[in-house]
Amino acid sequence: MTSAQRVRKWAVETALPLWAKRGVDPRGGFVECLSLDGQALASRPRRFRAQARQIYVYAHCHNVGWLADSKLAEQQLQWLSGCAWSPDGNPGWVHMLDEHGATLDNKRDLYDHAFILLALATVYQANKNPKWLHLLDQTLTMMDRELASPSGGFLECIGGELPRRQNPHMHLFEAFLSVYAATGRAADLDRVEAVYQLYEKHFYDRGVGVLREFFQDDWTPWKSGAKDLWEPGHHCEWVWLITRYFAVSDRVRKGDGQNLLDRVLANGVVPKTRLLRARLGADNTCEPTMSRTWMQTEYIKALLTRVELGEAGSMPAVERAIDDLFKWHLEPAIPGGWVDHVDEQGIPSSKDIPASTLYHLICCMTEIERVLGKSHNS
Repeated sequence: MTSAQRVRKWAVETALPLWAKRGVDPRGGFVECLSLDGQALASRPRRFRAQARQIYVYAHCHNVGWLADSKLAEQQLQWLSGCAWSPDGNPGWVHMLDEHGATLDNKRDLYDHAFILLALATVYQANKNPKWLHLLDQTLTMMDRELASPSGGFLECIGGELPRRQNPHMHLFEAFLSVYAATGRAADLDRVEAVYQLYEKHFYDRGVGVLREFFQDDWTPWKSGAKDLWEPGHHCEWVWLITRYFAVSDRVRKGDGQNLLDRVLANGVVPKTRLLRARLGADNTCEPTMSRTWMQTEYIKALLTRVELGEAGSMPAVERAIDDLFKWHLEPAIPGGWVDHVDEQGIPSSKDIPASTLYHLICCMTEIERVLGKSHNS
């Protein structure tokens, strides 16, 4: 069985059915997490971003041919838009819901809005229903009016809070790419370019060779007295996104972003498990933190870009990383679940299975099939 066949089998035969059965609340919405033995923990508060991610998963899997239809995604988007879009009469999507769909936190959070854009674009691409495009455009209009910052990019929330972060903007970069893929509108590609310019001007610090995480309001680096940390997982996400951007833009520097992966390969991998470290100091001193499932998926996606770029000898690293994902995170868990936290010795410490990680796994696995399936069939 090839790696492409292996990941598709895991996703289509175990993960997607499990989360469609145990991960959906009959009252509406997706549960926040499952217990380690696969039972729904339905009374947990629901993060809006996790709802949007699960909607994306089931629409995306239809779009790539892994599911026959996108009905579950559309049903849950209908439910979510009914309870989370402007329930208090103010524009935007609320931050947290209870198990009945009532608002627990009405903050308008930038990270959340990035993921609803991703979900809306993917569902619209699946069915071309104009109501989802209309809601997507309403969301963009709200963000431009309420969250846009005079210093570039967007505020963390309405009213702003510090520090500002690259991470929500990275997911906006991803969302805007998906919006452009769904609409083909030049204005949507302009939005992608605007986020890329933030990466070029502020997020990537060429002086120290790392992606910075936190910033003042004017995008100068955040100084808190704490160690200046960088995250290998975020480096890998940017590698993949930059490669995607150059594939649809008129830019010609196809290898940009690979320096981020070079830094990860040099300093960001745990020797025993070959999983990514959660974070390091700018001087590459290691923090004693857990590797998480999402980090390994983003590592695989970054490695896949080198296969696509035709780099000689890049395939074995991808295959090893896929094997490590199964060894440490997937095979020790229930079928369709995952061990979300693994320490540097490979010892798990997860207390539940968070629904939000399925987005990372499915995106990674569909990329594996797209890239490696193509290479195996060529």
